[in-house]
Formats: sequence, structure tokens, C-alpha cells
Amino acid sequence: MKKRIHAVIVLLFLCFAGIVAVLFHSLVIPFALGSENQNNRAHSSFADTNCLEFETTSWKMNDSVHHYLEHSYLNGMGVLKYAREIQPKIDAGQLVEIKNNSFYILDTMYYSYPFLTPKTKDLLISIGETFQEKLKNTHFKEVRFVITSALRTVSSITRLRKRNKNAIRNSAHLHGTSFDIAYDEFDTPSSLSSAEILYLKEILAESLYELRENERCWVTYEQWQSCFHVVNN
Repeated sequence: MKKRIHAVIVLLFLCFAGIVAVLFHSLVIPFALGSENQNNRAHSSFADTNCLEFETTSWKMNDSVHHYLEHSYLNGMGVLKYAREIQPKIDAGQLVEIKNNSFYILDTMYYSYPFLTPKTKDLLISIGETFQEKLKNTHFKEVRFVITSALRTVSSITRLRKRNKNAIRNSAHLHGTSFDIAYDEFDTPSSLSSAEILYLKEILAESLYELRENERCWVTYEQWQSCFHVVNN
């Protein structure tokens, strides 16, 4: 009698184990595989969106102050000590104002002023046109780059140096021939991923490099200041 009961118990246990195995293979494993496939699809979709092809050009632009400072001084509008000296230069046609447009926007300039020599403003427009031409067949065609600094005076550089000891006293910014373009932020209708910002940075770098090769400007890749320092040729 005990042997028969034992055999029944073993048989019931085997039946139960078989049912559990069937359920595991039919429900749990497909669910797990399905989740993994969904994750793979999501990853692929993210990769497709952010896998943007570009060449790294930024590092090619390493012009120093020794390359352009004398030319900047000779072709600029002189050196201004105070902001009140800007208006006479505007009246004389030596400086023109730069404003937000379809190519770029101006950042809040605490240590500089939105004015350049007419020729330097023309260079800035050429950069904007080249940049937009490279983006016209992409979904970035409404992107604008950001100007972080332009004309400086002796007084504003003195104030800047109290905050940034790396700022040089004898700068091309004093001559109205120089401006800085941020490469870590852009004006866009929607937010950008890190990969998209890097892509736009290198497209901007390509635009600058082309103009540099055509002897329109000098460019310095400022890694500590996150900007391209551009000087009109």
C-alpha cells in the first residue's frame, strides 16, 4: 500500500514538473526573447537617428595670434578704450552692427559689443551661407550658430581678465576684425543630442576651414573656451 502511494506521489510530481516546463517554454521564454528583440529594435532606431557621418576638421585650425595680429591691427579700425568711443566709429563707417538673422544669433555679451568692421561682417555672412548650404538637405536646415563675442574695448578686456586670466590684452577683438562662434550650442527649434551637437560642430568647422583655405580668415579651435576664434583676413 505504501509503495503504491509513493508511486502515485512520484507520478503526480512528474506531471506537475512537466506542466511547469511546458508553461516556461511557451510563455516565459518567448516573452523574454520578445523583450530582447524590442530592445534591439529600440537600440537600432536610436543608432540610426544618431549615426551621423562627418569628418573631424576642428583640429586642423590652429592659427595663433602671431599669424594674424599685425594684419588685424593694420586692417581694423584702431583700438578703443571705452564703449563710448564706438558710436563715432559707426558714424565714420568703420564699424557696423551685427544682429540676429537666419544664419546666427547673438549670445549675451558681457565683455564685448555686437559690432565689427564692414569687411568682417561680410565674412560672418559668408560663414552663415556656407554653413546653411551644407545643411540644406538635412533636418538641421533651421539651425543657427551662436556668436559669443565680437568687438572688445581695452576696458572690457580688463574686466574679462579679472574673470578669465587666459584672455590676452592685445587681442584682435580690439580691432573689430574678430568674433567667436560657439561649437557646443546651437539655436534650434528642438533640443539636440550630444551626437547631433558634435555633427553640427564639425559641419561648422568644415565651413570655416573652406573659407580659411581660401584665405578669407584665420581660425583657432579654442578647446578651453568651446568656441572657434575667427579673425578676418
